[in-house]
Amino acid sequence: MNQAPERWSESVQLTDMWLDPEQDPRDTDEPDPVGEQETYARYLRDYRLTLELKCQGLDADQLAMRSVPPSTMSLLGLVRHLAEVERDWRNWISEREKLEPIYGGHGADFDQAMPEPNSFAHALQILHNEQQATDQLIGQCPDLAQRLGQDQIIVRDLQVHRIEEYARHCGHADLLRECIDGRVGQYRRKSTTETHLLRCAEANNISPEKVLRASIGSISLVRRGTPWPWVIDITGYSVSCIAFR
Repeated sequence: MNQAPERWSESVQLTDMWLDPEQDPRDTDEPDPVGEQETYARYLRDYRLTLELKCQGLDADQLAMRSVPPSTMSLLGLVRHLAEVERDWRNWISEREKLEPIYGGHGADFDQAMPEPNSFAHALQILHNEQQATDQLIGQCPDLAQRLGQDQIIVRDLQVHRIEEYARHCGHADLLRECIDGRVGQYRRKSTTETHLLRCAEANNISPEKVLRASIGSISLVRRGTPWPWVIDITGYSVSCIAFR
């Protein structure tokens, strides 16, 4: 039995994160979504990005590796599978003639995922095309209670299912990647409080990467397990630094 690779993370700020916030494409300064459709779209976008991040930095052999036997899953297979799923979703809700599978019969998305030089780039482009087509079709249905297709699929139910599908397979991607080269790490969006603290740190010439953990309950900051000597004033939902000592 092969020895398991040593676990590691590229993040230097938080070792249980995949990337440091300033390097993470999911970590933006966009305001939190308010509407239901916007919330679905944000979660779906982040899970899609997560899948792609789990594939970065690997060669063709690693991307096609079935690293969690006896499962036939691979990272390349997941990308191929989700392209098929995006197409299936359009078939569910479209009145047009059903589209044929992209990669062939049942199981071909995983079983025929081979380590060819351009196989991943090609599969990723197909996935992006399928995602865009599905997004455009569902974007024409602003009424979340609307029923679509022969099976009268409710738009809201489909939107939730899309998030569920990507979230589920991102969990698979976590395990596959860790077993390939040991890289681990999750993603946690900065809260409003943390955003305030980061801005406060910058205003006081303190490196933002030092702002690692915020515990509002105890009104304290922790840096690598050590209390950080900050005095913080919390008024409602706003946070501001009063002094450094």
